[in-house]
Amino acid sequence: MEPREGGVEDAQHLAIWDGRIWTGWSWRSYTGGGVFNLHHPTGGHYDHIHVNMRG
Repeated sequence: MEPREGGVEDAQHLAIWDGRIWTGWSWRSYTGGGVFNLHHPTGGHYDHIHVNMRG
């Protein structure tokens, strides 16, 4: 991945797992954006990991 001007990488990293979301800096509670049932194993991402990596 090539750094942009100023040395900042043009990338987005995201992981959702176990009711939490990682945006590249820290874990925080995952709200689901009001679309997902966070108490369901799939909606809260308790039974799988969701990963996005874009650069």
